[in-house]
Amino acid sequence: MLDKEDLQAISQLMDVKLASFAQQIDARFDAQDKRFEDRFAAIDTRFAAIDTRFAAIDARFDAQDKRFDRIEARLDNLEKQQASTLELATRTALTQENIVLPAINALVEGQEMTHQMIKQLATKEEVQDVRDQLQVIKTVVASHSRDIEQLKKAQ
Repeated sequence: MLDKEDLQAISQLMDVKLASFAQQIDARFDAQDKRFEDRFAAIDTRFAAIDTRFAAIDARFDAQDKRFDRIEARLDNLEKQQASTLELATRTALTQENIVLPAINALVEGQEMTHQMIKQLATKEEVQDVRDQLQVIKTVVASHSRDIEQLKKAQ
């Protein structure tokens, strides 16, 4: 059986071996930690680059949102103008139907009556004939008036 000194010697040998083994393991863990830290640093760098890209994309989206807001405002304005134009067109149509068209129809009727009256008027030739006849009648009436006056004097 092993005595206490043997056990202590074995314990010391084991401690030396374990210390050496622990150092090797620590060295491996340190190397592994270094590789992980390098990889995590590379990953962090990539994430920083991705964050930068996303920031640029967010800025573009914000710009697009502003453009869409302006477009929506313009569309709202156009819709208001369209509604105003439609209202104006409706009022114009009602005015035309209720005021303008009846006035035009009255003018047409008056024009037709005037045309009928003009058709009934004598032509230039007919007026000239009437003037000539009137001149003859005036001459005859004047002659008759003189004759009647002479007959009155003779009686």
